[in-house]
Amino acid sequence: MQKNIEWLFNVGQIVHFHDMIGTVRGREITDLGNQHFEIKIEGESHGRPLRTVRGEFLVAT
Repeated sequence: MQKNIEWLFNVGQIVHFHDMIGTVRGREITDLGNQHFEIKIEGESHGRPLRTVRGEFLVAT
């Protein structure tokens, strides 16, 4: 586990993923340093209310 990670987003933070808005519910970092975030989509989720998304595809609101 890496220490002193500078996370792109905090748990509980509201983010945009394409045209959807979600809340960060969890986060992890891969051995290669990619940050993955579990988000819960608010409203219409196209049948997938929970998603794991790489940080580079999320935008803070």
